[in-house]
Amino acid sequence: MAEEKKQPGSDENMKEFARVGKEYNYRKQAIFFLNAYWADKDPCGEAEAEKVYGYVNLAGELDKKKGEEGNAMDEFESHRFLEKNGQTLTVVAMRQELKKIDIDTDNKMSLLEYC
Repeated sequence: MAEEKKQPGSDENMKEFARVGKEYNYRKQAIFFLNAYWADKDPCGEAEAEKVYGYVNLAGELDKKKGEEGNAMDEFESHRFLEKNGQTLTVVAMRQELKKIDIDTDNKMSLLEYC
């Protein structure tokens, strides 16, 4: 019997997405993200990879509890991350933005969720 292909947005894919965001550090999340794009017909390219690598460094710098071994930033760290990436928002607007970004609703922002 042929193996069924996973559909984007399926429950199984969302569980895998949440698992990666909780278990992988920032660097491994970036690798996971970039591999997903390179597996596609339209690779994201070197410029996008460099941008994602910059996100890894910034997340590790801002994560005061776990540093580069962290996997998700709290609200304050997320706010600073967004600001440093040109998304300066009021606290209310930032919380609304985080609700959109925080796919697994743990009130933290993993690098994978941001990408």
